[in-house]
Amino acid sequence: MWAPLGGFVVSLAVIVALLVPRATQPTASAWENTALETAGDSLSVRLEDDSRIELSAYSRVELAGSTPNALRLRLERGSVRCNVTRRRDRHFIVAARGVEVRVLGTRFSVSMADSRVDVAVDEGSVEVRTPGAAGITRRLLSGERWSIDLDVMDRELVSGETAPTPAPSPSTRRRSPPASGKARPAPSAGANDQGPLEAASARELFDSANLARRAGDVESAVRAYEMLLARHPRDARAALAAFELGRLKLERLGDPAGAVPVLELAVAQAPSAGLREDALARLVQALAASGDYERCREERRTYLERYPKGVHVATVTARCPDR
Repeated sequence: MWAPLGGFVVSLAVIVALLVPRATQPTASAWENTALETAGDSLSVRLEDDSRIELSAYSRVELAGSTPNALRLRLERGSVRCNVTRRRDRHFIVAARGVEVRVLGTRFSVSMADSRVDVAVDEGSVEVRTPGAAGITRRLLSGERWSIDLDVMDRELVSGETAPTPAPSPSTRRRSPPASGKARPAPSAGANDQGPLEAASARELFDSANLARRAGDVESAVRAYEMLLARHPRDARAALAAFELGRLKLERLGDPAGAVPVLELAVAQAPSAGLREDALARLVQALAASGDYERCREERRTYLERYPKGVHVATVTARCPDR
């Protein structure tokens, strides 16, 4: 459906014209707040420069500004996938709750779910900037995924702590060093440091687990993730902790049966579509590796129904032998 704004409904032809401004068009301010909105169906719009934007079901995106040098979209809810034709003289920007994704030409998607924003790059590269005057800019390359929980960041800023660099999703290949600031360093999750972990907060347990995982200390990472899930099951980091724990059990410890319940937890509690998709794909993998082929086929069917164009379609399709 097309969203009526200011008492009128915007047609497809008008939207396409607006998104690719010409010299004879009015200034950008005349077009601000024009919107595309979907109900139960997705929507695909091809622009005159052959770029394409695809809205998932129950999504809304507004045209926040369009000039010869830049096109700015504002994602209000849901998810938008963009295939942008490269133009050196024009930026393509998608904003979601203050997070900005800026490109010249690439294929990427931006998703919102509650306070979480996810960015995934299929081709090319993008720059992502977090909100605020002290926002952090990160460059993502093809195949990388990045996410941030803005409510967590806001709570940390209100409490007087410096917000850490937003953590990329587990599928991100390259990682930036943590931002400097006044936040307490995470206690070590090493085998001889059980004491500090006993008194650690959810954030400290999460940071400790991530540090141990990146250092290759799988045992300590598993222990910290498990402590976080046991003590803080409703924390905003719980779903991502469950996902990472499931990955370690599946890929590093050779325990696919042990990975299944934590990956199920990650799917159930994932605050964003991107994390939920990744967790469901790993769950299919774990069920196949553990020999539970009946459930594997069920979850494979669920994944393919929910994400027919998902990044894991080929891998998921190959799992679970048919009867």
